[in-house]
Amino acid sequence: MRELVIDVSKWDGDVDFSLWTELRDLWGVVIKGGGSDVGRYVDSWFARNYDKARAAGVHVGAYYYSAAMSVSEAIDDADHFCDECLDGREWDLPAYIDVEERSQFTLSRGELTRIACAFMDRLQERGHRAGVYTGGSAFCNSFETGRLYDYADWVASWSADWPSYAGEPGEIGMWQQGGIRLADGDVVYDDVPGYTDCDWCAIDYPATMNGGSGLPEPAATTTPTGSVEDVMREAYADLGYYAPDDPERGSKAGRYMAELTGEEWMAGPSWEIWWCCMWVSMVLDKAGVRCAGFPSQNTDVALNNGARAHLVDKSQIRRGDVLIFDWNWSTDATDHIGFATGSPYGGYVPTIEGNVGNAVAERQRALSTIRYVVRPDYDGQEATPRSDVVRPDYEADLVIDGSVGHLTVHKWQSQMGTYADGVISGQDADHYRYRRNVYSIEHDGGSGSQLVEAIQAKVGASIDGIWGPETSRKVQEWLIDHGYGCGPAGADDHFGHDSACALQRSLNDGAWS
Repeated sequence: MRELVIDVSKWDGDVDFSLWTELRDLWGVVIKGGGSDVGRYVDSWFARNYDKARAAGVHVGAYYYSAAMSVSEAIDDADHFCDECLDGREWDLPAYIDVEERSQFTLSRGELTRIACAFMDRLQERGHRAGVYTGGSAFCNSFETGRLYDYADWVASWSADWPSYAGEPGEIGMWQQGGIRLADGDVVYDDVPGYTDCDWCAIDYPATMNGGSGLPEPAATTTPTGSVEDVMREAYADLGYYAPDDPERGSKAGRYMAELTGEEWMAGPSWEIWWCCMWVSMVLDKAGVRCAGFPSQNTDVALNNGARAHLVDKSQIRRGDVLIFDWNWSTDATDHIGFATGSPYGGYVPTIEGNVGNAVAERQRALSTIRYVVRPDYDGQEATPRSDVVRPDYEADLVIDGSVGHLTVHKWQSQMGTYADGVISGQDADHYRYRRNVYSIEHDGGSGSQLVEAIQAKVGASIDGIWGPETSRKVQEWLIDHGYGCGPAGADDHFGHDSACALQRSLNDGAWS
């Protein structure tokens, strides 16, 4: 599609949108709401332009000329835009941050991107579809461009052709081509008196925005769905699942999605098809929980297909929320996804995730790695409020369940005198088969773990910080020698359920201190 849109402010004076519709087949109007370039203000023609555009029956969006030079200023600008312009009105085109102040382009690409994204994320938290407007050169050269494609992009390029250097129609939602006169004349690429800014919209935003309220249409928001505990039950049923041991092709999540969507490629093999988002989709679907954007095979696809309508602030994370991770915040796409299993404490949040070293495992994730928090449409049975969450009791005895998770690792670290964060970091994913029931593991390049080095020194294994077959065998032998046993298999290099139970009993006795 390519529909005519004009953008207007007080400088355009009294625009007759009905006449534009009659003579030029006008489809939409984007109205200046205000700005912060001379202190925060509301455009003097904003309310009149909004009322007239609605009366003319055209689609309506808004923009805000932000001069923000920091994330905090951007958030304040966004709140001003919502409070004074957006809230309480109906919108079926996005609300944009207008980035074109000269001083802003002295910032680094990363800083300017964070400012724009902070503004847009704030709008979306408050229930409005958000986008960015800027020049074509700035879009490509002054931002981390790949991060902008998550939003409704509007690019100015005063030329005869669509600015494909910035993105094709559909990647970019709208193009400001130049000026256009109401009665006659072609589009021009200079400031000519009597011309109004001419834009072409390539995405049918009204078809994906909820009744003109500015939200992408959520799926089944009025129909009660499964509960938080339904999701947790389905997720924990898979804890310890390891796709390479699956006798069938690929991963169970990939096969589930392949059958659900008819896309056979999703089935696997598991080491070629990332299945973390497929696993979240499968769990939600099996639990009967609906969330716009899911099921999906990819986190960014889920966000762009409606999951943004369900975003909540990181400070509000609670059990059952879907967490989308971005490890370095500088790539063109998000990286991983899982479920929160509780509320944050100490800068971390407990999770359960799929495709962690090709397995389903528990983790403790730093809040700084979480880019988005998505809250599905649960049935009203909310998870425990943050103020009522019982924090882990690290002094209590471990439950002997054969799962070496966060609490078991934390107690082991405490007894070994290493840094206690409940996570064994720096491990090699290829060694997973040798520590099958050790779940609180970070596979981050094989740099090694202080805890594993300390364990290796204590049990007489080669000291490299990497848990492999020798470490498993030596730990098993140590447990057997100290009277804890390891089940019928004994010291077999594979640290399974019986070995994990023996370890937990030994930790409860303080045997590693």
